[in-house]
Amino acid sequence: MKSKKASLSLSFMILSSLFGVVLSSNPVLALDVTVCKPAGCDYTVIQTAINAVSAAGGGTVTVTDNNIYDELITMKDGVDVVSDPYKAHIRRSSGMGREEVVSFSGAITCDLRGFEITNPAGGAGIFMDGSAPGITATIENCDIHDCDRGAGIRLNGVVKPTITGSNIYSNDRAGIATAKMMATDQVTSGSSITIKGTTIGGSGQGNGNAGIRLDGSGSGIQVAIGGSVVDDANTISYNTDAGIRLEDIDQVSIENNDISNNSEAGILLIDVSTVSPHIKNNDIHDHTDEAGINIGGASNVTITGDNYNSLIHDNHAGIVFYVSRNMRLTGSASSQPVSITGSMIYNNTKAGIAVIDNVTGTITIDDNKIYQNTKSGVGIFNKCTAIITDNDIYTHTSAAGVFTGDWSGTPPPTGTGFYRTNGPASLTIKRNKVHGNIAGIRVDHASGTINNNLAYGNSMVGIRFSGDNTDPYAPFTSSWGITEIMNNTVADNGSYVEEFLEDRGSGFAYDAIYVTADPITGLTRNFNDPPVGATQNPITIKNNIVANNKKAGIKYCADNSANDRSYNLFYMNFQETCATGGSIDCGRMCRSRTLGKCYAPDVNCCSEEESWVHARVAFPGAWATGEICGQDPLFNADYTLLTG
Repeated sequence: MKSKKASLSLSFMILSSLFGVVLSSNPVLALDVTVCKPAGCDYTVIQTAINAVSAAGGGTVTVTDNNIYDELITMKDGVDVVSDPYKAHIRRSSGMGREEVVSFSGAITCDLRGFEITNPAGGAGIFMDGSAPGITATIENCDIHDCDRGAGIRLNGVVKPTITGSNIYSNDRAGIATAKMMATDQVTSGSSITIKGTTIGGSGQGNGNAGIRLDGSGSGIQVAIGGSVVDDANTISYNTDAGIRLEDIDQVSIENNDISNNSEAGILLIDVSTVSPHIKNNDIHDHTDEAGINIGGASNVTITGDNYNSLIHDNHAGIVFYVSRNMRLTGSASSQPVSITGSMIYNNTKAGIAVIDNVTGTITIDDNKIYQNTKSGVGIFNKCTAIITDNDIYTHTSAAGVFTGDWSGTPPPTGTGFYRTNGPASLTIKRNKVHGNIAGIRVDHASGTINNNLAYGNSMVGIRFSGDNTDPYAPFTSSWGITEIMNNTVADNGSYVEEFLEDRGSGFAYDAIYVTADPITGLTRNFNDPPVGATQNPITIKNNIVANNKKAGIKYCADNSANDRSYNLFYMNFQETCATGGSIDCGRMCRSRTLGKCYAPDVNCCSEEESWVHARVAFPGAWATGEICGQDPLFNADYTLLTG
């Protein structure tokens, strides 16, 4: 039986013909028809119904049963194709014409809703060919799976699809891709692609390539994956390549998605720029062989979260810059600004954030919680410019909070050394809270400044740094090193080392890393050996509070007449000597726990375990011998460090 709308439309057309009525080019009534088989509906073949509705000026084709339709579907302008109330199955069988099951092309606007689509004969489930621009389409509530040698949805040219509420899984290629068999298509200028509320992959049913892989050409290409509300979130997991892999696309947002367990990176971006809301509030986790996010090329990217709701955890590494040195990828090192903010980056097997390429764009790492990563919180293994501010970096019990690699010269993935060929990193480290690490900040291969940080409770050292002027560290070819350390509070660092039966660990420690032999034993120095000194750049170490560290407040054995070590407050640090000459700050005053008095310094003042308060003040003579010392606001009456 024909539907009422179909009968009304046909009757109107007959009357118009009989009475010579001149019709407008737009139909007065849309033609809505039904499809089912073997009988009982307007049509039994979906494509026949689409053609009829298209000829009538548009409308809706509704498939009302849950049968299998072995057809190749060509969508038409103004014709929506819907399966309701069941999910009818459209399938391409062997020997049927073209490769794709459902095809969109040309200047058309239409929807496809509610179908199961498979292609066991080989090719894509759905192909949008925008080589002639004009496709605007919605794919909703479809299950697209088991497309042999093809993607679930293939895109090319200028396309504007919205893919929502669907399941895309177990396809031989990517879930959604600019790819055909082994070839690569591209989306081009003017495209706008929205993917939301969709599951791509899944445990035991991942796609054979990336979950989403899109390559662009030109500018003005918009890709929005996810969105601001709960129902917009995509789940992208267990795909054989990356969860999301994007290249040469200039307007990207990725928001509120769960991205996990993909064989490559959770998100791989090469020559990609993000726009508001950027990469925001995603949960990216369990990529055990690759990073949560990998960035390369001319990628201007912001990664952010509301209330630290950007979660990057339990990956091989959290966020990496590793494209140009990655033999499995083709692309250049990151060369545009990248901002990482408002994120929780934790429990990653390697670093929370790792710079492996020679990055030329500025990296800003601001207001993140970075903790419990195995190899470091922030690991800098190659030359770059990084601004590291206002982060909480903690509980890296076998690594440094901020780290510029060991002395091996072998960077990741085969080592943890700094790649020295390109020169030192340039770092601004400011207003961070760094605690519970083996070293709070250890920057052996960097120039820059370290100011206004709180470094406490680190088991070996609060802040350890290097640099040189007269004897450059090969192959660094010019003066380098940290030049300013000001306004930091460095307290309660160091621990008892069972192997050596002694306390180890200073507040600040300078180390001449180019001195390869221990000056006392003559043995080759190891990365974790105590620091030694030699002539180096002038440096300002000023206005710091250095308290309750197991060894020296500032172990800085390199003497330089241009150094400025004024206005520091030292409290309850223990003295040690310099093996290579130079000095360690004992300050200008000592405090006796027993007497509670201040005394002028003498040779033994800082060598008694029970008597260290070293305070270099603006006017040392203002504290007369024997005066009662005032209570420092940082400490309890029993000289223990205040917490909280």
